[in-house]
Amino acid sequence: MTRIVVDLQSCQSGSRKGGIGRYSLDLFKAMVQLDRSVEYVVILNGLFADTIQPIVADLAGIVPMDNIRIFDVPQGVSYFDNRRQLTIAAEIVREKFIADLAPDIVHVTSVIEGLGEPIVTSVNLYDRNVPVAATLYDLIPFKYSEIYLNDYVSRQHYADKVNYLKQASLLLSISDYSAFEFKDIFPDYAGSIVNIRGGVDPRFKPDKTSSRDFKVFKTAHGLNRFILYTASYDQRKNQARLIEAFGLLPPDLRNQYKLVLVGNGWPDIYKRLAEFALDKGLRADQIVFAGHISDALLIRLYSNCDLFVFPSLAEGLGLPIIEAMACGAPTIASNTTCLPEVVGDRSALFDPAKSANIAEKMESVLRDEGRRARMSEAAIAHAATFNWQDSAQRALAALKSAVKPKITLDVNETITSERFYGDVSSGLSKTLSDRELTQIAASLCSNEVEAEVDWTTRSPLRVGWVSTWFSRCGIAAYSEHLTEPVADSIIRLAPNDPVNSGAVLKHSIVRCWSLGTTDNLSGVAAEVISSDLDAIVIQVNYGFYNFVSLAALIESLVQDGIPVFVTLHSTIDPPQDMLANRLSTLAPALMQANEVFVHSVADVQRLGRLGVTSNVSLVPLGVCNFPDRGTKPDANARLVASYGFFLPNKGILELIEASGIAKANGRGFDLLLVNSDYGDSGGVSAAEILAARQRVSALGLDDQVTFMTDYIADEQSVALLRMANLVVYPYQRSGESASAAVRFGIASGRPVAVTPLSVFDDVRPITHTLPGTTPEALATGITRLLDEIASGESSFAGINDAADRWRFVNDYGVVIRCMMRKIRRTVARHDVEVIRPPLNTLPTRVGRFVENKVRTTGQAGVLLYGPYVDLGAGRYKLILSGQSFSRIEAGADLCLTYDHGQNIILSVPIDLVNEAICVSQNFVLPRAVKSFEVVISCTDDAVFDVHEYAVLRG
Repeated sequence: MTRIVVDLQSCQSGSRKGGIGRYSLDLFKAMVQLDRSVEYVVILNGLFADTIQPIVADLAGIVPMDNIRIFDVPQGVSYFDNRRQLTIAAEIVREKFIADLAPDIVHVTSVIEGLGEPIVTSVNLYDRNVPVAATLYDLIPFKYSEIYLNDYVSRQHYADKVNYLKQASLLLSISDYSAFEFKDIFPDYAGSIVNIRGGVDPRFKPDKTSSRDFKVFKTAHGLNRFILYTASYDQRKNQARLIEAFGLLPPDLRNQYKLVLVGNGWPDIYKRLAEFALDKGLRADQIVFAGHISDALLIRLYSNCDLFVFPSLAEGLGLPIIEAMACGAPTIASNTTCLPEVVGDRSALFDPAKSANIAEKMESVLRDEGRRARMSEAAIAHAATFNWQDSAQRALAALKSAVKPKITLDVNETITSERFYGDVSSGLSKTLSDRELTQIAASLCSNEVEAEVDWTTRSPLRVGWVSTWFSRCGIAAYSEHLTEPVADSIIRLAPNDPVNSGAVLKHSIVRCWSLGTTDNLSGVAAEVISSDLDAIVIQVNYGFYNFVSLAALIESLVQDGIPVFVTLHSTIDPPQDMLANRLSTLAPALMQANEVFVHSVADVQRLGRLGVTSNVSLVPLGVCNFPDRGTKPDANARLVASYGFFLPNKGILELIEASGIAKANGRGFDLLLVNSDYGDSGGVSAAEILAARQRVSALGLDDQVTFMTDYIADEQSVALLRMANLVVYPYQRSGESASAAVRFGIASGRPVAVTPLSVFDDVRPITHTLPGTTPEALATGITRLLDEIASGESSFAGINDAADRWRFVNDYGVVIRCMMRKIRRTVARHDVEVIRPPLNTLPTRVGRFVENKVRTTGQAGVLLYGPYVDLGAGRYKLILSGQSFSRIEAGADLCLTYDHGQNIILSVPIDLVNEAICVSQNFVLPRAVKSFEVVISCTDDAVFDVHEYAVLRG
């Protein structure tokens, strides 16, 4: 299997709002779905926390959550921060993180980042043996340096990033022009350049319908007929000349239209362009500055405009042109850079430097309705040649061809790049403050946990997990299945009063709290302290706790230094008269928790409205992948199954009514109701079962409906669902964020149909949505789906394939690995410290001090030892820097000891072959030690300096 690490920081930076971010994400999503033999690992920058959840949501169902990794670098590492040495250190920290992920190849989706934001990109600073590919967009700043590179920092940033591009093994060009331009400017580039072109999202297609947002937009701006342009606002986008060209149109033509400019602008640029328009004789209402708009509205603007004009001076691809043409917009564009190959029609080109030429082309098209119709038809056909599947296939083939045989390196022995320490005569670490070195230490530690480096996983965690364990409760089943892969690390904190007991007790539990709103949860706090837990995870649903008491528990644990993780299974407050708990009561405490896990984008948004934002993580609910024993439904049968607890809101009575309606219409189907008695004390579930049996008899369906109301094992339930032709969830209402029950239907591998409720939003792409919740709507939807299944309708194949992938990426084992890594990362980052003794305070036997360095004197022996400090148990890293001047083979050794040399922790050779000496060595102390020291020894022919060493604890 080929492992490709994809750096998607371009979807986090300012680029995410423009073409680069859109291009990067669309290309990646297409690549992921091409070849199951390729494993993709996405890396994202932890400093951009607010951008992570939207990306996770966008990749849900196609990338395992465990394969989205978050790396850490210190703050203040953009070029504008002017802390160059720290920026270089951050680049190395990122590359070491990538190396720890063991890729076959790395794809950086945008290298030229990080000028004013802490986006960190580099190529081959740490490990030159792993090939790196980069997307090549354009060299526009190079060509227009007077605009883009008019200060020293910008020039330095661009020069460094272009040099990184030149280090890449492979450049994935987005157009022929970009490839030609790079070869022309840098003829000595030794790597490969492959033009992968670009695509357009399938959503971009003609849509003349008048949606509410389009009607509002047209009314607000008085639109009837209009000319459209969409782009960001910088000088090369050429909006001013487009406005001038619009003003040059003959009045009889110009007065029929308005010019609509879409794109991220700012008040000052709008004001300047509006004033410019007035100077050119245009009325204020003839120019519309639409700003940033939704894709849905943009599609309707593309589809309904009379002309799309793209007067940019330079582009790498010109994605808006492809989008506009895909929507059938008659399109004219500049005759520069890549745009002729994108437009495809040379008669639709103009000189963007001449406003009169733009106006002339606009007039010729606007006055010829037949030509516009022909252009629209041709545009759709031409845009179809730009599709992400083709681009993804080109990109993946190029990436695979660039993979080299792996060379096994021991990264603990040496970091070969001199740039880690900057100039070898001074050393990068000499220019960093203790605070900066501590930040680097924290980042290294955090990243090694995230990458699951071997030494970080040896010590098992002890995690308290508060849930309704082993009871008839969906959250209890969720907790059981989710934690099974890490069962030995979980301390199960259960309620004193089991919920509808009857489930089999598989592991030991600690009963220390009571369900409901009366317990102050002091028993949970006491158990966490007495059990010496590393962290606690609390499963939260309305009715489990008093939220005031829960908030107090979270706050007290945080104050005691216990990492707290909260899983919210619902964020919708029930009606006021049903329950006093409000999510707003819990919000201040949730802000203090280390992480809040939720199951839907809507949850993220609801928490955001309460101010809980920076620590929220989107985590799929998970699915059990039970082995398929070969059970097959009868192809000639019409068997519909349902699953879950037998409760009023689940729609089972409505499903029975639907079966009766279908029977009366001659399209009847059988029902297998795998719906267990909830066993509630009020008997609501039992009453619902009785009502269902009575309704079945009244409708004459006794021979067509089978009841399975016993509480049976989940695997057995899935085996029953596999007998059905269709599994249906006819829910009438739900306040939950996501449905655990529907995942069992998906686990069965059978087609699944759901009602149009938000509880099913996260599985909408892999299920079939019924037309409504009424018995009539259920009957219509179910009979249609059964007919399509029987006829082998091809549309099912795509959904089945998507469901197969969804089951794989949402497996409980994948989800819990990701959650446990987040927990371990938090635990590991506690108490990072740096031991960095001044060299002139350490003893030496065969060395001398020269300018704060220790230098060899030509004698064999111990060059340096000390500092004789006491260390606690934990994980450590030693970093040693120096410079070698040997001209012949010479020897040096590093030894870590304690108890005045009586016990050796480890011993490694120091590489004197390279001029720059750098040792980066991990070690673990299982217990506290006394008199720790670092001993450096050398032979009599060794000639080198030791600049410094630091021991980092994480």
